[in-house]
Amino acid sequence: MAKAVATGCSQNLSLLVLLSSLGAKMLADTHSLRCHFIVKTHPKAGEHWCEGQCSVDGVPFLQYSNQGKEVNATKGCADLYPKLKDTGKELRTLLLHMKKEAVLTRDNHNLQGTMVSQYKPGQLIDASWKFTIDGQYAFCLNRYNQKNKKWEVINYNATGILAQWENNAELAQDLAMLSMGDSDLCLKEILKHQKEMPRPASRTPKITEVTSATQLPCDMNTTQPPPTRQVPENKETTTMAVAITTILFIILIFISIFTWKYMKRKSHPQGGASPQYSSASSSAV
Repeated sequence: MAKAVATGCSQNLSLLVLLSSLGAKMLADTHSLRCHFIVKTHPKAGEHWCEGQCSVDGVPFLQYSNQGKEVNATKGCADLYPKLKDTGKELRTLLLHMKKEAVLTRDNHNLQGTMVSQYKPGQLIDASWKFTIDGQYAFCLNRYNQKNKKWEVINYNATGILAQWENNAELAQDLAMLSMGDSDLCLKEILKHQKEMPRPASRTPKITEVTSATQLPCDMNTTQPPPTRQVPENKETTTMAVAITTILFIILIFISIFTWKYMKRKSHPQGGASPQYSSASSSAV
């Protein structure tokens, strides 16, 4: 019996290892391209009106401003910088228009944002834009609808501002093309040549003001501004890995209990070995 139970446990362990490897492969096959940026209506002397940085799976590959770019091994991403620059210009024009229409009342305004595009091999699984204006008006654009050319809007506290965005079909389509088209091509090329990419040395980004915009989750349903606590880039991946490991562990426990009970019943069936042994002993006496 002990040998049978040990065999069953060994098989269960092999199953757990297999499921764990499959879960790890699923996580490894998911990749993300993120671009954090800031746009200013009236930059100070020496500042840029637009600057940002992009990364793939947390590894920076592009740092840019409206004056130029700094690139690390961006094969296939030659078109991404001009598209980001054009989008920044479009967003700045929108900010200036909002000021002219008295939607924004301060003299100087800045918009902080994050574009996130997530992919599995061969398909886009998520694309979203997260915005904060002047550090107080926050909202997300998520799940672009190809039919009506609109994004699903998650509003925190920017009701008066959103009309300027929701009715701008050209901007909506440009954001969709950048996050679902250009970034797709760029990400595929980077992953293709990933082994050739040198990992850049860790350094403090030039644009430190964009951090608050990166903390704006698009799945929140609240009117409160998002927290400003720094969140690691791989938090979602880590949470998913923990959840998968926990589920697999629970499955293993149930399989082990079932195997043990099955082996116990097989070794001690009712009316089986024990009564026969007792009868043989009586005959001997």
